[in-house]
Amino acid sequence: MRISAGLTLAASTAACLALITGCSGSGPTTDATPSNDASSTAPMSSEATGSAPTSSQAPSSGTSEGTAETRDVIENPPAKSWNDALEAARKIFPGDPIEIELEPRDRGGLEYKIELVTDAAQFEVQFDAESLEKLSSDEDQVGDDVAENRLKLIDTENIVALEDAAKTARGQQEGTITSWKLEGKDDGTVKYEFDILPRGSSDDVEVSINAKDGSVIADS
Repeated sequence: MRISAGLTLAASTAACLALITGCSGSGPTTDATPSNDASSTAPMSSEATGSAPTSSQAPSSGTSEGTAETRDVIENPPAKSWNDALEAARKIFPGDPIEIELEPRDRGGLEYKIELVTDAAQFEVQFDAESLEKLSSDEDQVGDDVAENRLKLIDTENIVALEDAAKTARGQQEGTITSWKLEGKDDGTVKYEFDILPRGSSDDVEVSINAKDGSVIADS
């Protein structure tokens, strides 16, 4: 029949179209985008990133801990002289000096120690040698020591200059003068005592100078 033939032709056409469509959609597909696995796992060089290479050793600070040189208190004296310290002490306690000393402080720097006496009391005061800041002071009653203290009085107007006495002391012992003391004794003498540190030594040598005539006092 004519109708059957038309249907058969239509069915054949549809089957061919289906076959063509299936052929074009079949077969394996590929991803055009390359995989990033290799680049994500490979190590990055410091040149590529611009960062500095790391090191297990910490950088040096460039500083080293050294030992401070011992100060020579004659060649490198403090800002305030012993006369300044004596004047400051007398403003606190109106006495006469029996001892004046310059020595290193435990916490660094230098200090003056001044001892003054009257017929009634004895006074001791410590000052920072750079600023004359008072560090400490103490006062005691003299009691029966009045006559003895009178023998210890220092006439600061009639003594050898500190620098001259130090020069004489260095003639006996070369080295660094780390401290000095001007002291009145109960026999009426007045003397300088210099602590001198010889080169390469850790022990001071004490040299005494007569403060009235500048002569060396032999060890007793």
